[in-house]
Amino acid sequence: MALANGLSMDESRMLDPRWKFLSDLIDLNNQKGLEIGALTSPVVQNKDINGGGKGFYLDHLSSEELKVKYELDESINVDDIVSVDYVCSDGDLLQVLDKNSFDYVIGSHIIEHVPNMIKFLSDVFEVLRPGGICFLVIPDKRFTFDYKRPLTTFGELLEAHFLGRKRPSIAAVYDHFSTAISVDTNDVWTGKFDLRKSEKLVPNSFAWNAANRVRTDDAYLDVHVNIFTPANFFDILNSIVSFELVELAVERFADTEIGKLEFMVALRKPVSVAPSTNKEMCLASIPKMEFESFMSPFMPQVKALSAALDKTTEVAYGLQQELEKLRDTIERQKEERDIILEQLSIAQKVLDRKSVKIVTGLLHKTFGFFR
Repeated sequence: MALANGLSMDESRMLDPRWKFLSDLIDLNNQKGLEIGALTSPVVQNKDINGGGKGFYLDHLSSEELKVKYELDESINVDDIVSVDYVCSDGDLLQVLDKNSFDYVIGSHIIEHVPNMIKFLSDVFEVLRPGGICFLVIPDKRFTFDYKRPLTTFGELLEAHFLGRKRPSIAAVYDHFSTAISVDTNDVWTGKFDLRKSEKLVPNSFAWNAANRVRTDDAYLDVHVNIFTPANFFDILNSIVSFELVELAVERFADTEIGKLEFMVALRKPVSVAPSTNKEMCLASIPKMEFESFMSPFMPQVKALSAALDKTTEVAYGLQQELEKLRDTIERQKEERDIILEQLSIAQKVLDRKSVKIVTGLLHKTFGFFR
């Protein structure tokens, strides 16, 4: 089957950075995996797996319930919704999975939604086999409608964990809707994004009503609870490991690419059962973000300013060269003027002497005439 871009389905899949990231990391043909919240865009499909590997899907509703939920959503083709194997409506993965274990767990654009991220990671690593991989695809707030949202702190995650939070808080719901703005990812990357011209996605009254639904009806509203950039995500992982909440090591990381809005992280469950050794190894595996990553959203502006500075320097150099030439010309003209003035002075003296002689001669002739 050919897609609109002329590629076959298989060729298009091979170009999917999520698929490439994961398939380069593990042998999917011999692994048992779980994908959470795949809906219509699974990273792994069983038709792509050969051999003894197999993928399972988990969501908050069954496939049929998901089709009903999204039947009026024009952005979702309900026929593409995956066949859900496990239904987890309350976020308790361990109870639903019932001691099943997996070689890898996938969460693409999931972790920003979970009300209790620390418990989520703890549960995922509980069902992973030793050496297993948790593959996360995470939106980078700098390039999404979360542009204005403050970053999530470890303290907020710790509070949600200690309180056993099972649904997004009133604050998370209100902030999600009240700060959401239209953001063109390419405009951010190219330096064209103007926050002053960006429009709110919904009015504040919508955010107010949504927050009130949580308060009065104890409603579960699916929103972005956790807001990340690569740098603060790794800072949070550092705290999670430091306080021994979850044993995890960063196996691989792909920073947000130019023109994209997400970064990818593979977390590995340690094979060793020695906590002290694991902790040291896990902490050492967490990347220290380079300056370029912090600056990436501003690099187009920096490059534009750099180019403008280079151009200004070039123009200034050219003007300096012209000024030097002009000075040389003025100096030569000054020397030529001095020579001419000197020649005029000499000529004037010669002329003055000749004039004196002429006048003297005329006087002699005049006196001679009257004698």
